[in-house]
Amino acid sequence: MVTLVGTLLATSLALGLIALGVRSRRWFAGRPAPIQFWRGLLRLPRSFLVDVHAVVMRDPYAARMHAAVAGGFLSTLALALLIYVMGSGNAGLGWGLLVTLAVMGVGAAMVAWRRISRPAGR
Repeated sequence: MVTLVGTLLATSLALGLIALGVRSRRWFAGRPAPIQFWRGLLRLPRSFLVDVHAVVMRDPYAARMHAAVAGGFLSTLALALLIYVMGSGNAGLGWGLLVTLAVMGVGAAMVAWRRISRPAGR
């Protein structure tokens, strides 16, 4: 049985892919630059997981904040796809979804606290 939430999730995923296609057409509109595509693609996980986190780890609060928001978001997205698009009606997945939403909410609260207590001006 297809639910409204599952339909909305699948539609938003499809629209995201369409937007990615539109954005990629803009990338190809410029002059080509000499790149090593496969080497860059293989380096991407290391660049993201090591280089970005090295910068974030300079501030332990920012590291925990980013981990809660990003980890909560990615796990919520995965569970929502399992539950609403794949149609898995497992109650454990529902509770897991609630927990991951709470983790993401804690991260968002940390962001709000950070912005209120220390306004950007660095």
